[in-house]
Amino acid sequence: MGPISAQAESPADIFRRGQAALRTGKAQQALDLCGAVADADPEAWRARLCVADALLALERPAEAEQEVRMVVERHPDAAAAWSWLGGRAWAREQWTLAAERYGRSTRLRDGEAKAATAVRWGVALLRSDDLPAAQTALEVALEADPASAHAWLNAGVLANRQKRYEAARRAFERATRLAPGMGNAWFNLGRAYRRQGWDRAALAAFEEAITLAAEDVELRLAAAEQLLRLQRYAEAEEQLEAARAQAPSGPLLKRLEALSERARR
Repeated sequence: MGPISAQAESPADIFRRGQAALRTGKAQQALDLCGAVADADPEAWRARLCVADALLALERPAEAEQEVRMVVERHPDAAAAWSWLGGRAWAREQWTLAAERYGRSTRLRDGEAKAATAVRWGVALLRSDDLPAAQTALEVALEADPASAHAWLNAGVLANRQKRYEAARRAFERATRLAPGMGNAWFNLGRAYRRQGWDRAALAAFEEAITLAAEDVELRLAAAEQLLRLQRYAEAEEQLEAARAQAPSGPLLKRLEALSERARR
């Protein structure tokens, strides 16, 4: 990370080149360019985040996280840095820590960015089984952006966990209206319909989910399981055969074969 020459490009131009290098997979070049900007100006915290991303790409995660910790120590209102740290905790499945960091980031944002971060905050809380706090986070997301399909999807997941099944169904329906291409929302809506005994609607929702997420083996297997519960054995076997073609070996195989055996009975 060398100094910036007085006759060189402006720091902003160098930073942009560093970001472009990162986007095109040139991590070392990004590290050199963004590092030069960050070293020349301690206030250039976005350049330091670029350095952290480059270090991650170079498989140096401890150094990357240290860079971002330096950012939040010096700039505690840097929302993007708190989200970055939240993402690292998320990757390690440290849900409580991820929720804390996404919560910090959410409080510093507004609009759609606030909503997107609040959804991550809410999901982390769901995964740490803190349902009251998850409800607060998702309410923040929906207040910031009532048209956030991901917020409605996870509000439905939360309502289902709280056994508020009618509210869950309405939330999943809202998510599918806002984002008709979201396969996971259709799958959850199908489950909600099945729970209420609306088998025809459930079948249609599962078929939509499979169509939209044809490459998602886990979702295909989950849909096949739901089809078995609806006693739609031919459709279930069809989905199992498709999943077998996608995942001929590996950890999914045992579950796949168990489902297939159920379908043949």
